[in-house]
Amino acid sequence: MKNLYAYTVPGANYPAYLSVNEDPHGNVTITVRSTALEFGVCGPTAEITLTAKQVVALVASLTKNPA
Repeated sequence: MKNLYAYTVPGANYPAYLSVNEDPHGNVTITVRSTALEFGVCGPTAEITLTAKQVVALVASLTKNPA
């Protein structure tokens, strides 16, 4: 896996984060975790894997200029 992007919210023991990683086949996995729900317990984590084609569509939708 190759990390393409990562972001961690500063200032928490179990901070929220976003991690975007690419596998050798060009698929991209996006992992997110919410901030801690209670002290000492990390928040829920979710993960989704997109094909290269789906990533292109996602990037296109995020970079479109508003009408």
